[in-house]
This record gives sequence, C-alpha cells and structure tokens, in this order.
Amino acid sequence: MDLLVCNAYFPGQETNSLFINDGNGNFSKDNSSSLANHQGNTFGCAFGDYNNDGWLDVILANTLNENQSNSLFKNTGSGNNWIKIRCVGNPSNGSAVGAKVRIRATINGNEVWQTRQIEAASGYCSQNSYTNHFGLGDASNVDEIQIYWPSGAVETFTDINENNTYLVIEGNGIQLGTTTQIKYGYVIYPLPAEDILVVNFPKNELNSKVEIFDLNARKVKEDTNNHAVSLKMDISYLNAGTYILKITNNVQVTSQKIIIK
Repeated sequence: MDLLVCNAYFPGQETNSLFINDGNGNFSKDNSSSLANHQGNTFGCAFGDYNNDGWLDVILANTLNENQSNSLFKNTGSGNNWIKIRCVGNPSNGSAVGAKVRIRATINGNEVWQTRQIEAASGYCSQNSYTNHFGLGDASNVDEIQIYWPSGAVETFTDINENNTYLVIEGNGIQLGTTTQIKYGYVIYPLPAEDILVVNFPKNELNSKVEIFDLNARKVKEDTNNHAVSLKMDISYLNAGTYILKITNNVQVTSQKIIIK
C-alpha cells in the first residue's frame, strides 16, 4: 500500500507527503499528482470508495485558522480490477474491528497475497472505511479469501469474481451486496435490496416490529422477529424505489431510508 502523510500544525499551509510503493516495499515520493501537491493545513485523512465505483478515494480534513474547507479527491481509475469486502461480526463485534482479511490472486502471472486489518482508527483524527478494498491488477478473479474473526473463527472462500463488493456476515457465507448499520446495533442487508431484505438484531432484542413504508407514508410490509436474531423479509412484490424502514421495540423506535431495485 502507498503512504499519505498529512502535514498540519505549521503556521500556514503545507504540502502533504505522498509516497508510492513499488510493490516490493520500496517507496518513492510523488511530486506530480494533484493529491501530492495539495496545499492545506491537513490534520487527518480517510480512504474509502465514497461513490462505489471501485476506486479508492481520499478525503482530507483541513483546519487552517479553523475555517478551511476539507478536500475530497475522487479516484478516476486506471483500468485495473478490484474487489471490496465488507465484514459484519456475529458473535464478533458488528463492525468486525480486529478482523484480518487476506486474499490470494494471480496478478501479472504471480501468486500474490494481500492483507487488510480492520481497525477502529487509521491515524491521528482519521478513520478509513470499514470496507476492505483490494487492487487486483489484471487478475480476473480472487482465488481465495481468508477472514480471521476476533472471535477466533476462520472462514475461507474460493473462486470469487472481481470488480464486485461482497458482504460477509460471520458464519453466514459470502454474498454480493452492501450493508448498512443503524442505531442500536441493527444490521440491514443487502442494500440496495431486490427480493429479500435481511434484518439482524442485537442478541438481547427478542421481540421487535419491522415495518416498511413508502414515501407517501403508506405501510407496505410488516413483520416481527419473534425471538430470532435474524429476520428475512420478502419484498419481491414491491416496486423499485425508496422506502422507509422502521424498527420498534419496547424501548425505542428507529428508522432509515432503504432502496429497493
């Protein structure tokens, strides 16, 4: 992986330092790209694919005189392949912090292993996306994925297609799609949804009502988890569009928008 060093807490604006890894652990300083030549008082940065196009983007938190605008750099891509893996723990923590994700792929004719550690912080005042992003070069698929969960469990998946985002819920396999988490520990996936919407509940939540409303506030679906930690909802009959998902238990009510395609 390459290295971006943010330079802040000087009297004025500074150029951040960007170092490019040649793949063998040797770094050279980049002096030509717009990111390398950005002027700011940058105290933190975060990497993630904000527009879900498969290319890793970066946002810089700038603070000159406490009123400088932040900077978002959109990666326009290079034609190489990629894969993204989002992990959700159960019984490990829901964000899978502490998990290690390893992938094996044949890149430029060579077998290459790559590793990502899911961390709760990625630098001073910085938090990268929890979605693991791997560049694959010319690899047409991923030969093997290994996930080492904080609980001690280890899962392995083989022959996974490139240029996709995958969701892995501990002990429940791997699937295409993304996931989102809302307040109080609920996990909803896949999003956008098509035929089935899954809601995972905190372990101590035994009886919750789940409702789906259209944007005219009409209820189009209702179900309860009936003491189960996971609820699968048939939404195949609903038209494509934006809906409101509402979860009610004995303590609180929470809601969020979902997209059905």
